[in-house]
Amino acid sequence: GDNSGVASSLHLLGRIAQSRTDYWQEEEYHRQSLEIIEELGDNRGIASSLHSLGMIAQERNDYGQAEEYYRQSLEINEELDNKSGIVSSLNNLGIIAEYRGDMDTAIRLLAVACDIYVKIDSPYAETAEQNLTRLREEVEEGCFEALVKEAQADPERVIREALGR
Repeated sequence: GDNSGVASSLHLLGRIAQSRTDYWQEEEYHRQSLEIIEELGDNRGIASSLHSLGMIAQERNDYGQAEEYYRQSLEINEELDNKSGIVSSLNNLGIIAEYRGDMDTAIRLLAVACDIYVKIDSPYAETAEQNLTRLREEVEEGCFEALVKEAQADPERVIREALGR
């Protein structure tokens, strides 16, 4: 049969469940979709499904699980050089770091995400900029600029750290 069509349908059913805030059902559809996509060997689809599962975990305040999914998605997107996938993971990892109170990491991740969003001319650039600016008040005077400058000077290092390397 048309397994990629089934996977796409399951993904769409997951989106419908999300719109109903039925996160358990949404997660089930995305897991089923991920299994099929893995069988097909569609790495871009795998990364996207992992990211969706990360968003579900984040929605349920399961930040450890969300972080794990975002890291897995980031790793695959890095291998594929998929900038939009990389930046989505970095942005969400930055938001989770903020939730955990790790402002230095959050600022570095969001600074790199902002730069990438601007470079790829993403409609999310403005939102990312707002997320980053919001953190300015959370750290000591002067520290914010230093962290942003450090991250922008070596974005690859920030990505390696996000991957736990």
